[in-house]
Amino acid sequence: MSLRLRFSLFFTLVSFCSLALFSTLIYRQVWENAMTGAEEYLKELTQHESEHLSLPSHQSTEHQDTPHYKNVYLRIWRAKELIYNSHPKESKSGFSPLMHSISTVHQGVPYEITGYYDVSLIHEHLILFRNTLMMGCLLALFAMFPISWFFTKGLLRPFALLAKKTSDLTADQLSFRLPEPKYRDEYGVLARNFNALFVRLEKSFIQLRHFAVSASHEMRTPLSVIISQTENALRNAEKNGHQSQSHLNKILQSAIRLRNIMNQLFVLAEADRLGQENAGSSFEVKETIESALGDLKAVYLDMNKTLSVTHIPEQREFIGNQELFVSVFNNLLENALKYSKSRVEISYAVKSSGLEVCIEDDGPGIPETQRESVFQPFFRGKKSESVVPTSHGLGLTIVQACVRAQQGSIELGESVLGGLSVSVKLPHLSPAR
Repeated sequence: MSLRLRFSLFFTLVSFCSLALFSTLIYRQVWENAMTGAEEYLKELTQHESEHLSLPSHQSTEHQDTPHYKNVYLRIWRAKELIYNSHPKESKSGFSPLMHSISTVHQGVPYEITGYYDVSLIHEHLILFRNTLMMGCLLALFAMFPISWFFTKGLLRPFALLAKKTSDLTADQLSFRLPEPKYRDEYGVLARNFNALFVRLEKSFIQLRHFAVSASHEMRTPLSVIISQTENALRNAEKNGHQSQSHLNKILQSAIRLRNIMNQLFVLAEADRLGQENAGSSFEVKETIESALGDLKAVYLDMNKTLSVTHIPEQREFIGNQELFVSVFNNLLENALKYSKSRVEISYAVKSSGLEVCIEDDGPGIPETQRESVFQPFFRGKKSESVVPTSHGLGLTIVQACVRAQQGSIELGESVLGGLSVSVKLPHLSPAR
């Protein structure tokens, strides 16, 4: 249930309860006024009749069932003898009397006068008035919800704009600030708090990015020196002996491994930024994959593994980020070549919905219980450590970051070859402007 709907229902309920209470109070007041007015009228009429007892009309008992005046009926007793009676029969339906009696002495004779006010008509009018109020409350209930729905839209518009602006927030847009109103209300406090949070986040992201970039650059230089000097020393290893060559080989492999880790960490830190740059550029998928295959075949040429490629030629061009796609494909294919026993199969297709790539191998695979954990940085399963001890544990982490930066999805499963199956789906992105 949305916040707008909850506010609308709340305002409707409060308005309906207030209107119902107000209508009840009005009905009670009208009912009291009507009954009080009837009582006063009956008293005045009874008093008036007590002052005119000598009239001939008050000496007859042949007026039964006939109101004396409007809805008032009289009974007059002289010395306890009924001399005038207009009271209806007890069996008259709907008769609801209001009674008032007066005792007086006229010409030395005691009289008793009793008036009966038939308020059934007043009751009918009050019931009609009550039903009208109830019907008005029900009609108002149906009218209050659309009115509340309309006004809550304006009431919640600042918060809707706030939600829209914050939903577009990315790591590269932390410099933007929400407009702060001059008056300090709940929205103003929330906007100020969000802006303060953005300041802290922006500072933290800048520091983190500067650290990652600076660390990468700082470590690349000495690593390059170590690698070049080690390669030099290896070329002259015959003069220094076999033991020196063994040590230099270990230094070189460790330095290369450390450089690869730094390069992968740099790609991992920059995946979101790269996803924003040239996100909608068009490139040839077939040529890109063939180029990547050529580079990796040269590295793993001596591994005697069969590599097959199939594709569906529906479309050739894909609208996306070529650099991120190459990073995804290279990492997945390199993992497959490392862990496979003898066979790797690649299939891809460019469709109207996007690009689909599937890489399968006949290696040990990944247990289903570990398929969520393998995306964590530096995670390596037991099988991975035993098969490829030099694995950095960053390949699938980088793949997931690059896929997410392109708004795609990645799924791990069991290959028909007996190893791991990795399926990546990337949607076409909006063309870059």
